[in-house]
Amino acid sequence: MSPVGSGRTPTHDLREIFNAILYVNRTGIAWRYLPHDFPPHPTVYGYFAAWSKEGILTALNYQLTGLVRDHHGRTTTPTASIMDSQSVRTPPTSHCPHSAPTPESALPS
Repeated sequence: MSPVGSGRTPTHDLREIFNAILYVNRTGIAWRYLPHDFPPHPTVYGYFAAWSKEGILTALNYQLTGLVRDHHGRTTTPTASIMDSQSVRTPPTSHCPHSAPTPESALPS
């Protein structure tokens, strides 16, 4: 598969392109600093952008997670989730009498 709409024959191995995407993901480096033993960074990023836009990487992540869960004898999809209360925002108009004062309300008038 070549980047969307190019119509050209791929000149780089898809496995090497995928390995380069994994390398950027693991190391956190900028695309332009990709080592030269991988395909050129514009090519790798082009595939990454196309696969991300098409949802291929997300689908692959879900499938691989399911395989790992199955390997460990669990259901392929989780049956429960954990939510951190610090990441859930409440509307600013709600008031809980037992909540701590906000920094603005703690200031003297």
